[in-house]
Amino acid sequence: MITANTRKSNFGNVINRIAVAAGALVLTSGLAGLALAGPGGPGRGGEHGGMGPGMRPGLHAALRHLDLSDTQKEQIKAKLEAAKPNFQALRDQGKLDRDALKALLDAPNPDKQAVGEATIRLHQHREAVRAEMERTRAEIDALLTPEQREKLADMRERRQERRERRGRGMGAF
Repeated sequence: MITANTRKSNFGNVINRIAVAAGALVLTSGLAGLALAGPGGPGRGGEHGGMGPGMRPGLHAALRHLDLSDTQKEQIKAKLEAAKPNFQALRDQGKLDRDALKALLDAPNPDKQAVGEATIRLHQHREAVRAEMERTRAEIDALLTPEQREKLADMRERRQERRERRGRGMGAF
């Protein structure tokens, strides 16, 4: 028997998965510039010489293994810095949308139409995050040599295969 609490729990699980996937994508791309060129030296982002806050080790390693030139590092950092405001806006909107859906689900008698509309907004948000990630990824890929692009594609494919074996869908870099 499905109760209102079960529906809330199922919606909550879906929303949490969406939020985690979107957050990982946004953080991975938005903070990659910290790993490329920082005071700690090549491949050492941030003020403290390590990865930046929220930086995913997979992306850090992938970029480090591409043997980027100093010019490429600077260009990639500039692309990611330019994308930061978009990713911040998406992060902020995603939080608002998740909070709105949670409030609807926490109501004593959730309005099915409002919950459905809020769920659709979250889906649209996820698609907007994916589009921004793809746009940023394409801009970065355009800065790479054909050999670097091939190497990165191979790394992405291997990561995707590992994630699928562990039951996770989308790759991060």
